[in-house]
Amino acid sequence: MTALKVISCVFVFLFGSAIGSFLNVVIYRT
Repeated sequence: MTALKVISCVFVFLFGSAIGSFLNVVIYRT
């Protein structure tokens, strides 16, 4: 259960980071 929690936390962090980078590119291009 702990490993699953860690994996989901890492996944959420990476997903959020990807969205942040995408939004940064969109804002920079506009």
